[in-house]
Amino acid sequence: MRSRNPLFRRLSRLNELQIVDMAIAELEQQMKNRSADPVALTRRVASAMRQKLTQLSTASDRCHHILRRAFSSSDGYTCAADMLLDLRRVRPEVAAELSRADAARRQARAERIPLYVRLYRPLVRTVLILLAVGVLSAAGVALHYLYPGGILLREVEIPSLMGQDLNKIETDERLFALDVTYRFDPKTPRGTVLSQSPQAGMIRRVAPGRHPCRVSLVVSLGQEQVQVGDFAGMTLHQAQTECRRLGLIPTVRTEKGHPSGNVARSEPAAGEILPRGSQIVLYVGNASHVSSVAVPNLVGNSEVGATGMLTSLGLRRGGVSYMASDAPAGEVIAQSVVSGTVVGAGTKISIVVSRGRG
Repeated sequence: MRSRNPLFRRLSRLNELQIVDMAIAELEQQMKNRSADPVALTRRVASAMRQKLTQLSTASDRCHHILRRAFSSSDGYTCAADMLLDLRRVRPEVAAELSRADAARRQARAERIPLYVRLYRPLVRTVLILLAVGVLSAAGVALHYLYPGGILLREVEIPSLMGQDLNKIETDERLFALDVTYRFDPKTPRGTVLSQSPQAGMIRRVAPGRHPCRVSLVVSLGQEQVQVGDFAGMTLHQAQTECRRLGLIPTVRTEKGHPSGNVARSEPAAGEILPRGSQIVLYVGNASHVSSVAVPNLVGNSEVGATGMLTSLGLRRGGVSYMASDAPAGEVIAQSVVSGTVVGAGTKISIVVSRGRG
């Protein structure tokens, strides 16, 4: 039956070392996606590992220890990097154990081979070598008649292309073929070669016009640019989250005339193009002079985020209680006043914060 889990689907049956290697590769690939939930990622990878390990007749306690920790609610992995470190630590031990098992199987298989097979095996090997020599000789004679002058190979020196503009590079297409990849680099102008492989000065043998030397280049795209979003009307927490997603650094200032407590505008304004990593100012309405205000929805925010939302609206945080729930630890799961209720400025709003499972 084919596995429904997309992880490890490429091979129907894996050994323990292959399972560990593919789990490491999956974690390294998914960790590049900063928006991925680290706890959910570790459990998804652990689930795929457990599914494949159940197909093995034997599996080491090392992998099972990692699985137990991945699904533990008390001392489980809080980030994918911890699980990746454990996998890299146990990999040499799993490889050594697998190597010993393979050696034992080969020894047992060799002892089961009949005596006459062991005696005639060298003779069979000699015959096969003679046949291979004959085939190679025939191939050499055929190449001699097909290419009387032989295939001309030429030694060429790899040129230095680093620091040059890609559009101005001139190479002999008969000798060199360029493979270009791009990446952002804030310190290098757009179109500049950042690195090359093979390195400059190395010698390669090529067949001009038929088998050129392939040179891989990494070219700069310059400073990555992002477009400022429209943050007007968002809550401060939403606007800050969106800024960080875009790669901008938000700072907060208050502004009179906007009593809602939400973001009134940003500087630079929405639609402008900024280099990634630039600072942006979010202007939030000052609600301190307002006599009444609508209670915001605090559920789903962190304890610190909920406190900031109340403060920006001119409200105060009341008591905080903690309760076990399926929600992540530290997330607000209830509030004393229903969101949307209009209350007086300075009213205390109590919250209930999740303690996590157990």
